[in-house]
Amino acid sequence: MSLRWKNFVPNTPLKAAEVNDLANNGCVQIDTATDLDDPNLVDANLAFDLATSTLYQRQAAGVGADKWKPAAAGLPGLGGWADISDTPTSTYTDTAGAKWNVWTFTAVGSHSLTITKEGLIDILICSGGGGATASDAGQGGRVMDGVRPVPGGALPIVVGHTGTGQVNGMSGASSIGSVVAGPVSFGWGGAINMDEGYTSMITGTPLVVGSRFFADPAKRAVYGLGATPSTSATAGVVIVRRPA
Repeated sequence: MSLRWKNFVPNTPLKAAEVNDLANNGCVQIDTATDLDDPNLVDANLAFDLATSTLYQRQAAGVGADKWKPAAAGLPGLGGWADISDTPTSTYTDTAGAKWNVWTFTAVGSHSLTITKEGLIDILICSGGGGATASDAGQGGRVMDGVRPVPGGALPIVVGHTGTGQVNGMSGASSIGSVVAGPVSFGWGGAINMDEGYTSMITGTPLVVGSRFFADPAKRAVYGLGATPSTSATAGVVIVRRPA
């Protein structure tokens, strides 16, 4: 393969063939996706839709929007992101300028997301916080996070309940598909998870999950908080995001 390259001289007009070469082998800007039907794009290979910030790549020769598809996006070696038809809970733009859609599940019990195209999602899962006894505090919830592949269809989601007291100190597991953050109970056996919990940026701002109770609210988990003899535990959470 050889690189296409030309050194242009400032203030020197381009020849018609050079202008066409730039348009056909560079990236053409279009106002909306309906412009993909324009016959002037018959030789173009890439088109950027200014209305939706979508990059389209030619899939077949000829004129018509059916000859184009959005350029593949995702993680190298892993594939593209899954498509989700449900309305996001929130949307934010990160410090790098990337826009994200976020789905947050906080109500204890079963939920689902509709995956219209299999692919990758970024997840944060925390089980419910453990219950306390008269002398032992509850464990903070277990945490799972990271990018995971999911199949198409209804993706099952479960948000775990809190543990309550010595008789029923075990909390409920939280899960998304086959990924499970297991239940926790009371006691100070610190092998279960970090005392100060886990801070995630999945929603665009710092979110602490899975900790014991702390007097300092900045260290105290919002979800998966372990109980003390005088304070209550909090339920778990499941959060999903993908690029908008």
